[in-house]
Amino acid sequence: MSLYSVITIILFISVLISVYSISNLENRYISEYRIGVIERNKKIGNIITVIFFCNLWFLTAFRSFEIGNDTQTYINYFLKIASNGVNQKYAMEMGYQYFCLLLSKISINPHFFLFFVSTILYIFISIYVFRYSKNTLFSFCLFFCMFFSTFVNILRQCIAMVICLYAYKQIKEKNYKKAVIMILVASLFHMSSLVVLILLLYKFIPIKRKYVLVVSIIVSILSATGILNNLLVILSSKYRTYFTSEYASSGWIAVGYGVIRSIIFYWIVYEAYKNNLEKNRLILANFELLLMCSSLGFAVSLFTRASQYFLLITVVELPNAFYDGKIKNKKLLIIGICFVMLLYFLIILMYRPEWNYLYPYKFFWE
Repeated sequence: MSLYSVITIILFISVLISVYSISNLENRYISEYRIGVIERNKKIGNIITVIFFCNLWFLTAFRSFEIGNDTQTYINYFLKIASNGVNQKYAMEMGYQYFCLLLSKISINPHFFLFFVSTILYIFISIYVFRYSKNTLFSFCLFFCMFFSTFVNILRQCIAMVICLYAYKQIKEKNYKKAVIMILVASLFHMSSLVVLILLLYKFIPIKRKYVLVVSIIVSILSATGILNNLLVILSSKYRTYFTSEYASSGWIAVGYGVIRSIIFYWIVYEAYKNNLEKNRLILANFELLLMCSSLGFAVSLFTRASQYFLLITVVELPNAFYDGKIKNKKLLIIGICFVMLLYFLIILMYRPEWNYLYPYKFFWE
């Protein structure tokens, strides 16, 4: 049995335990004993979550260069920048290059580079989860299934994604200037982060269910048929190669799964907040943008990279919707989501290892 099989089995059992911490605490008939049980289960869930986050950090920080399709490329660039300084000809944003240059002043050991980046990423993602999620173990399960593979691969975008996650919180608190500054800083690591600026227009984004589903279907059809590709080539000749290369109209299994997942997430959140849409407009707008970007993946699979920014936000907002909103069969839905996503993770690990090399896992000292 693989290391990841053991992790997923233990994680799923832990989620089953944590599910029982979800309850309508506003129910005035709930007993003090039941409240005590709920609080105890939350503490247990938090302890388990800490252990799991530490395990993932360890696997990410001390991995071999072979783990993650792009890990070796990032190491090569780090060593180049450490030796020769930044270079505008490198296919990496200047902010990220200066970040590598600064790290190289501390140590030019590539293992230190992976350790440092992994540590920063996991510190900030775990702080965000523990501070803002109302079911930390459910949040971790989502993170593990959707982002562990990402965090061992596309490093500079992961840095940008975590910065944008905190920028989203600033938007939620109506600190728009801080949010813009944080998104611009994120763009110094990966330009795709500028897509998060759209969230600043959340008040103008239609969020009604019929509109969202109809538009997503239309976008998916235009993307899948190649019509959208032709339009994008006309509008942006600079990125012509993306719309005619191997990234165009490929990877439909993963894209299709992402679209279905986004529809389910949006549907759940809409049901949770349908009686108070205006108050939760930003949350719904994020799930809508996630669905739209995922649908664009049928045209160019690289659009799914843009959807990652909105997907990371769901790691906290989806569990909170279960806790705050009025959703039927909460426990069954959570168990179903966790089971399907963990199963998908294992299937990809076994049958599509080329998507991102994770197994057999190797530490750098092996």
